Amino acid sequence: MPTSTALISHLEGGRCNSLQDPALLTLCLGKWWYSPLFMDLDLHAQIRRNEVDLKETTNWMEQGFLRPFACRNGVCGVAFARFSELVAHVESGNCVWGLERLRLDLLRVELAVMLKRRDSAIAA
Repeated sequence: MPTSTALISHLEGGRCNSLQDPALLTLCLGKWWYSPLFMDLDLHAQIRRNEVDLKETTNWMEQGFLRPFACRNGVCGVAFARFSELVAHVESGNCVWGLERLRLDLLRVELAVMLKRRDSAIAA
């Protein structure tokens, strides 16, 4: 992918062979220890406790009814419905946060571990 935004949009859109269900990205973000930096704390906690319907939550996000991602750099304070929107905001250069602040390198590792567990017989 040419940009991080394009990659995250690809994952959110369900067009990735490795991650066909966009709710899995929401699950990964909700369980990832680093995401409270930019994710709504209540939703993050509810996902960690398995208290939300991920498909419904993801649907609300796609429709813009739920905006769980926020730029908390102290200047912007903008909320986003999709993680890719936050990534685009940071990647645009109009934000004091650099893209490295979102730690997409660690998210990639987290997704890989989650998908590996999901495909294993033990995870079932």
